Amino acid sequence: MKELSRPPGPSQPTPEIPASNAAPGLPVAKISGWKAFWRGLYEVARQEAAYLAKAFGAWPVAALLLFLTFFLALAYQAPLDYSFILGKGNTNDYLYLQSFNPAESNSQFSFRWTTDESYLRFPGVGRLPSAQLQLEMQSGGRPANLPLPKVQVWKDSQMLGEVEVTPGRKFYSFDLRQSGGFKGGDLFLTLKVQNSFKEAGHDLPLGVVMTQVRLLGGSDDGRPVIPSPAHFVFLLAALLAIYLALVRSGWSPWLAAGLGGVFGLGAAVCLAQVRLVFTPVIEELFLTLVLVYPLLVLGLRATGWWLARRKLAIPVEQMRWLGLIFLTAFAVKAVGLNYAGFGVVDHWFRVHQIYRFWNEPASFWQQYYNVSAGTTVTGQEGGSAVLGQWGLQLSLPYSPLFYLFAAPLSFFWPDYHNVNLLAAVNDLATWLEATQIFLLYLVARLAYRTASRATGGGWAGIIAGAIFGFYPLSFLLFSDGGYNSIFAAWLSLLFVALLVDWLRQREAGEKVSRWLVAWLVLSLGAALLAHTSTLLLLGSLLVVYSGVLLLRRTTRPTGKAVGLVTLGGMAVAFVLYYGWYVPGLVGQTLPLLFGKLESGPVGHEAGRLGGPLLSGFWPQLWEHFRFWPFLGLLGFLVWGFLERRRAAGPGVVSGEVTRSDPVNEVTPDVKASSPALTLFWWCWLLIFIVFSVVDLRVNLLQKHMLFVAPLFCLGSGFVVVQLWQLAKGRAGWWRWGLVAIVAALLAFNIVSSLLLWYNRVYLGVSPPGSG
Repeated sequence: MKELSRPPGPSQPTPEIPASNAAPGLPVAKISGWKAFWRGLYEVARQEAAYLAKAFGAWPVAALLLFLTFFLALAYQAPLDYSFILGKGNTNDYLYLQSFNPAESNSQFSFRWTTDESYLRFPGVGRLPSAQLQLEMQSGGRPANLPLPKVQVWKDSQMLGEVEVTPGRKFYSFDLRQSGGFKGGDLFLTLKVQNSFKEAGHDLPLGVVMTQVRLLGGSDDGRPVIPSPAHFVFLLAALLAIYLALVRSGWSPWLAAGLGGVFGLGAAVCLAQVRLVFTPVIEELFLTLVLVYPLLVLGLRATGWWLARRKLAIPVEQMRWLGLIFLTAFAVKAVGLNYAGFGVVDHWFRVHQIYRFWNEPASFWQQYYNVSAGTTVTGQEGGSAVLGQWGLQLSLPYSPLFYLFAAPLSFFWPDYHNVNLLAAVNDLATWLEATQIFLLYLVARLAYRTASRATGGGWAGIIAGAIFGFYPLSFLLFSDGGYNSIFAAWLSLLFVALLVDWLRQREAGEKVSRWLVAWLVLSLGAALLAHTSTLLLLGSLLVVYSGVLLLRRTTRPTGKAVGLVTLGGMAVAFVLYYGWYVPGLVGQTLPLLFGKLESGPVGHEAGRLGGPLLSGFWPQLWEHFRFWPFLGLLGFLVWGFLERRRAAGPGVVSGEVTRSDPVNEVTPDVKASSPALTLFWWCWLLIFIVFSVVDLRVNLLQKHMLFVAPLFCLGSGFVVVQLWQLAKGRAGWWRWGLVAIVAALLAFNIVSSLLLWYNRVYLGVSPPGSG
């Protein structure tokens, strides 16, 4: 039997069999609710402390720290050659500039004007014994009676040089040889410009036009580059957090240290090759990985608790990969979203809605419960929403549920426009998206409860989580700051997990808890409230699914139950919010939308909001999923159909064992397939196809693609597992060929997503469909 996940230390009783120190046969005193709560909390704390003791008490942690210290220090010795352009051609130039005029550009180049005293800051560069600063400058358009400007470059009280800047663009060089003490790890230089002037339209004085900055440096005369102490410590601590998280996920200390060393080598390469691209994100990386540890523990414990209630557990080898995938996905997305150079779109508007909830409650509720046609997105002038992508001003229900969910964060950062609150909301949204990796694993385990080679529910969930964590559309969504969409997707997948659990319990003939039914209704109502698109997509799915179940005699009781849950969830959503919008929708929105449709598709104008909007079924499948997960889903559905046909035989109807077949009878709990679940997958795909057709006329802004993403990932996960099992049964090049295909497909998605992340986060290039 495979080892199941458990904390280090003495073995603990299973959740189903409580421990007792009483003698056999004697009655045991029942523990009160509060005592049981505090005892359980103490036990959790003791187990988590045991994990940390195991991680810190092993020799690999010392070996890892020595290894990282050596290679990170060695990376700083690589020669530095970093340059960047200024102005509108670079969204991140302000990371290195201070007291410059706003970015500008002309038909030839982009640039910024310096002021009479501007500053260059190179964070985390370390102490460079020898360096050279090269500035591409020109005098610019100056008053005719003003002499040519002179630029002085200072480091602290040391002047590195003075040059007279001529009208033509050219590089001017300044040499730096450091000596004496060493403070910090940032190189801070001051540019003083003589003969600056004022001009209308500029609040600050104008010095010279600067178009490019280049810094070269390294060791000299046997003197090494001393790393930046703060950045060095942050990076070591971040890599140590990776090691701790891996140990907590079930990796042995030596394997965790090895993987931590791999991450460390990657960091060393970044320091050596792109140091000044990497150093501005080190602090965000550290804070993210410190945060990810408790979130990882919460995810693993919640997943384990849910499975334990179904007499299941997470095998250690699967828990390891779950932890690694969650750790990587959360870190990459949170660091990118919180990177100082990330160009936000509408993030601040959404964060300010949290302030409005507390500070302007009347205006806040007026905005979200106003049924008149809107003129502004902030709710003023009676407006509720303006869809810039559609080019329409209309009354559209847009629930404030996410802002209510995130509202408690403002207690910690009550100041208006606080960057820490923005970072906290970013982390909350990232956690919601990354947590769906655990939910996908739960769906796979609950839908296919056997962990046999034939179904591979657990490993299918692992693969599904890996695809979900790194499919391109998830990074595209972050670029648009779609907090509400992330929350709606999380609630939708939570509902799907509860629905699958509920269907399997009904199928097994188990007594279904009323609490589970209540959570089904509430999670559905919340998902429908979270975003208008979820109301259309998930609501349509459940209506169609209920109808399909009612058409079959064998699934009719389940259809009635699903219908009641659907009615309950919709009742919650309409009573709390959507019911207020029925008059506006009928009287204003629908007539306006249908009238617009008579003149052509809605929302397909290229270039609206700064980027080309994707349209068409196949282009979106390629840009958002690299296409193959769609084929993986089709393969999964076809395989499931053939498997059920193959399993059908005497005494078996649609793959289910009947009581008239005592030889083949198995407990319902270990069946590998279910008619109700099979129909659910097919209905999910059907609704996606229908709304893909709608998208050809009314741009749904990728919401239907987000809606189907979990299904794509689950289907592809099962297909990958089947290919792996097929490969294990083959010999020679057949086996390795199938393995190579599977590995190439997964790597293709991951690499594509990371390139998209890099282009969007650092280069500021918005991908197609990001309008």
